[in-house]
Amino acid sequence: MGRAKIIVDDYEISIQKSGDSVLALAGRAINPDDLRTELGQVITGHATGRTSDDQITLHNSVGVAVQDRAVAKLLIDRAREWGRGRDFR
Repeated sequence: MGRAKIIVDDYEISIQKSGDSVLALAGRAINPDDLRTELGQVITGHATGRTSDDQITLHNSVGVAVQDRAVAKLLIDRAREWGRGRDFR
């Protein structure tokens, strides 16, 4: 992790709950500032991702509930569109 440009889902979650991040921080392989780039910032252009062809980029995904919900809604919508699955009420 120490050699990579690290991109996380969420800074606070990453420093508290991501086993990889917590262990790297404890072992001083990285510092908290190395985890400040969030995926949403890169997508919107508010932060840079990879800046050269030889740069190592690591996306440390710990999952964020809003992302899970968005994917679930997409899957449910597609299943209904294709006439698959069952509704439970």
